[in-house]
Order: sequence, then structure tokens, then C-alpha cells
Amino acid sequence: MESKEEYITLRRSEYEFLVNTVKELQQEAINLRGRVKELEGMLSKTSNNSHQPPSSDGYQKGIKNSREKSDKKQGAQFGHEGKTLKTVILTKD
Repeated sequence: MESKEEYITLRRSEYEFLVNTVKELQQEAINLRGRVKELEGMLSKTSNNSHQPPSSDGYQKGIKNSREKSDKKQGAQFGHEGKTLKTVILTKD
């Protein structure tokens, strides 16, 4: 069983135009991929991992503290036996 193929007839100038257009688009795609890679690299840099000043970081959401607040007050709790160093008095000999 033979398969029939359909052909499109083009003039040589039309064919060359299409081939040149494809080559130009391929080159443009290569250039754009390089530019995207460069811009992604710039986005990932901050003052922490580059020599940029902190003012160039822009506005960023702060780091959220994952600790949960307790009802206890800061410092030693009630009933804690304090331990302090003994007072030393220096005298001139």
C-alpha cells in the first residue's frame, strides 16, 4: 500500500525567506535565553551574597519568627534561687 504525500509549491525566493526567518528566530531565542539567565542571576543576588549595599535589596518581607510566645515573663522565674559571685575588695599592699 503506497502512501500519498502532499507537497506545497513555493518559489525559491519564498523558500529562502522562510529559511532565513527560521534562522533569525532561532538566534533570537538563543539571545533571549541568555538574557533570562542573566536577569534571574541578578534577582537572586542580595547584599548577603554579593558586594551590593543593603539599600539595593529593595523592599522584602521580613523573616517571621517561628517561636510561640509564652505567658512567662522574661528573666528568672519566681522561686528561682539566684547565684551571684562574691564581692571582692581590692586593697593596696
